[in-house]
Amino acid sequence: MSYPNYPPTTNPSWPAAPGQTQQNPAYQPSPPSGAPPMSSLPEGRYPSSQGYPSPGLTYPSQGYPPGRTSPSPSVPYPIQGDTQPFGAPGGFAPPRPPASPRPEGLIYLGVPIPPPPPNPPYRGSPPGFDANRVAGAIRKAVKGFGTDEKALTEAIAPLDAFQMESVRRAYESSTGKDLVKTIEKETSSWYEYSLRGKALGPVAFDCWLLHRASSGFGTHEDLLTGEIITLKAAYSAIYRHDLTSVIRSELSAKTERLFIMILSANRDEREHVEFGKVQADVQTLYAAGPGRTGTDEITICSIIATRSQAHIRAIVRAYHQTYGVKLSTAIRNEFSGHMKSALEFVIQGAEEDGYGVYRDAVLIHDAMEGVGTKDERLIYRIIRSHWNKPRFAAIKQYYQELYGKSLVAKVRSETSGDYRDFMCAVISSA
Repeated sequence: MSYPNYPPTTNPSWPAAPGQTQQNPAYQPSPPSGAPPMSSLPEGRYPSSQGYPSPGLTYPSQGYPPGRTSPSPSVPYPIQGDTQPFGAPGGFAPPRPPASPRPEGLIYLGVPIPPPPPNPPYRGSPPGFDANRVAGAIRKAVKGFGTDEKALTEAIAPLDAFQMESVRRAYESSTGKDLVKTIEKETSSWYEYSLRGKALGPVAFDCWLLHRASSGFGTHEDLLTGEIITLKAAYSAIYRHDLTSVIRSELSAKTERLFIMILSANRDEREHVEFGKVQADVQTLYAAGPGRTGTDEITICSIIATRSQAHIRAIVRAYHQTYGVKLSTAIRNEFSGHMKSALEFVIQGAEEDGYGVYRDAVLIHDAMEGVGTKDERLIYRIIRSHWNKPRFAAIKQYYQELYGKSLVAKVRSETSGDYRDFMCAVISSA
């Protein structure tokens, strides 16, 4: 199966800074050293040089949550570095970002973004995009008595991260007002919340969610499992508080230690996976959990918080192969509370498709399951996911296969009013 507009014909690129010519990063993925040509590999086999648990083992079925059926149970494990689409069916190893991003762009949530605080603000505008025109449309929508919500939604919903940042700057320059404060004043409830998430952009919205959580409004353990260095720096610049200190004040005992490990940003991000280390970690994880009375939480946390994503993907497959049970199931049985949520988020992202596409489709659906919609979760999961358009397209297609209904149709049936219109516009635009 293929996904629309993916894989891209070019690598991700950043809009040109004023006076410069737009260029694409020069990175071209290549097979690991000593690996045979991709065309010569049997379908579904992982190159031995990548450290897959054993050259003779087949990829074990990871299973689906109770009551859910795999749309493609026979899909092979993706070849590392291949350009298959994101997610199941088919899997995808996403292209690596350039080794040295251009100064005006950083990688966050898997895509180039404008540099967040404390970096100097992005002052450019994407080629062919008129930020002043969009800022003018927003100004007109909120001017005078009442707000034209339809016009406001149409102006903001389709914007990518660079366009959104350009519009914020243009709006402030032309009105002397901050766009987010204008949204606070002119809108309300979940419509205001979703607009805020879009207007703040990827990093600032995550910082706002963490700051809000530290004030007692919900929890966001999953935000602390991504690009920690960027998030910590931006949080400190925006709120004048050290994120590690904030976490220390909110949590206690072993749960605090897990998040301090994560916030230390000591995760190994090398693509190479050492088979011997994978096997040792699998045995250690079992011995610290199901293989003993009581749970050695710190040992388990230290492995999951510091190993690379490629290494964790190898661990979950080897664990299932060795013990006949998914690692996420073992985590669910051994932990509870914030610690369980954070560890599950990481491990479930490595299971199924291996890159969190299945996990995110399920989490979005779960926000709409049961009595009443969990609006905050629904908003931040969709807003965070939509920035990476190729990946979000895979999530939407995966959602359709899992639940027999399009994501936009489900959201339309579970929400209402301007909030519904905005969320549906965001989903449709990505």
